[in-house]
Amino acid sequence: MLIEKDGERITIQARWQDQWKVIQLPIFPLPAHIDGRSYTSGIDSTSMDQFELSEKREEIAKKHGASKVLLRDYHALSRSAGPHA
Repeated sequence: MLIEKDGERITIQARWQDQWKVIQLPIFPLPAHIDGRSYTSGIDSTSMDQFELSEKREEIAKKHGASKVLLRDYHALSRSAGPHA
């Protein structure tokens, strides 16, 4: 789990019960057929929404003596790691 403590980003190991449980879901625009725009190709996400599944971010940070619990940018990691990430 990634936390920020004393201004430094730190990766810590924590039991699943003590981790921040969050799910991120993509938000999509209306289908082109419905909003009348011409369709070119593919589907693009316009943003992400985030849902905490149990304890709030602040509660988890406090439990670990951190100022923040941070989300990892897995999308950026997979792009930089190459095709076998």
